[in-house]
Amino acid sequence: MRGQAARQTTGYFGGHVALGLMSGVLGPTLPALAVQTHSDPDALGILFAARSLGYLLASLVVGRIYDRRTAHPILVGALLVIAAGLAAVPLVPTRVGLIGLFLLLGSAQGVLDVGNNMMLARVQGARIAPYMSALHCCYGVGALIAPLVVGASSSVAWGYWWLALAIVPFAVSVSSTRSPTQTEPATTEQRSPAPADSRLIGLLVAWFVLCQGAEAGFAGWSFTVATRSGFDQDAATKLVSSFWAAFTLARVLTIPLAARVRPQTLLTIDLLGAIASVSCLVLIPGETAMWIGTVALGLSLASMFPATLSLASQHMRLDGAVTSTFFVGASLGAMSIPWVLGYALALGPRGPLWIILADLIVAGAVLRAVRTQTRG
Repeated sequence: MRGQAARQTTGYFGGHVALGLMSGVLGPTLPALAVQTHSDPDALGILFAARSLGYLLASLVVGRIYDRRTAHPILVGALLVIAAGLAAVPLVPTRVGLIGLFLLLGSAQGVLDVGNNMMLARVQGARIAPYMSALHCCYGVGALIAPLVVGASSSVAWGYWWLALAIVPFAVSVSSTRSPTQTEPATTEQRSPAPADSRLIGLLVAWFVLCQGAEAGFAGWSFTVATRSGFDQDAATKLVSSFWAAFTLARVLTIPLAARVRPQTLLTIDLLGAIASVSCLVLIPGETAMWIGTVALGLSLASMFPATLSLASQHMRLDGAVTSTFFVGASLGAMSIPWVLGYALALGPRGPLWIILADLIVAGAVLRAVRTQTRG
């Protein structure tokens, strides 16, 4: 990889670590935030929805902006907003204030996520598959680190402040390189994909809704599910970290696989593994099954997002409009499914897991339709 491309790619990887830090910190800190705002922890599930709504609104427009504007100043701005927002979380005394703050943080996440994926595609072109897997592996690294940092800090407030400080170097890294153009040399190494098919786009959006909903829902509520199933807070934190550790390990392992295995094959294996994992969680009682199911689910969900983007890139050009559409679908899932799971706690401590299982079964039907469409 050329020196400039390597520096650009490293910057995008750092940005995705920041995204993981942002995503991994909320679930384990919900009880502390409930105390801080004098709220019911279940009612704070709306923070997931607020964050995802901000992400959705940003995703609707930012892809077109990246098609017309220099990208790196926008990415740097998003990183600095995330850093400042995380630093402000422990200082907000009301539930309404936190909702507004997480709406802003979600918007910055959407700007950063869409931009990192688009710019990486411009820089790497035909070589995108393993780099896309590596990019999303970095997200898993951040999500794994976040609860560990919070757990090791003297207070939840200091946990947020350490995470905010850690994001600043990533902004410096991106600001030190030039923005790629839409005509980077790497993108000319292969024939341009066919124009986007609206039916395939619709199916992939539905797939993103379901799969990102399952991932965000489990990641956000697994701590609460664990504590209500008999885990103490320390064990529940370790359980969440084990999910992200497995998630990150799987993304590392799929980096070489992505260059050799078809995306549709990876997605089929991932989905079958996810359904089996959640079935273990809901059908087999006891802490051992909870640990096994959680780790297996992290392994199974890990490569779904990058493999889907790689699949899409084989059948269409991922310009700003198409990329934004996919990320809107992902944000809809990350907004709606965790919100529903919060209310599913009324069904019992494992009520949310039954919703996730149903979600994944429907995703199976969507994936079958995607396979049929891409064969045609």
